[in-house]
Amino acid sequence: MEQRRRSRAKSPLDHEPGAVTWARRGAGLTMTQLAAAAGVSLSLISEIEKGTRNAGPDLIEVMAEVLGCPPDQLKRKGDVPRPRPRPVVVCAECTALWKPGHECALPREANGAAA
Repeated sequence: MEQRRRSRAKSPLDHEPGAVTWARRGAGLTMTQLAAAAGVSLSLISEIEKGTRNAGPDLIEVMAEVLGCPPDQLKRKGDVPRPRPRPVVVCAECTALWKPGHECALPREANGAAA
């Protein structure tokens, strides 16, 4: 019995897989309906939504028209840097979150608050 290997996500993609799924569901379409309206196979739409096949610029335009959304909504935005989480600082005296004007009234460094 031959075992099928699962395809890995392709990189880079021109589209955002989750955005295609979200737009399709928002339009009230099944993958089969989107495939038929876009003139492509169901397997291609499935692989586009999984991120294992790329939707080129022309197909993105067609899908956007079918889904009634701007093409930019389906395009990959790139690696947008996400804001780094700020460190949590806890007061060594009372173990509450430390912030300016903290009730223990000791400077952060003096009370041993950790960053």
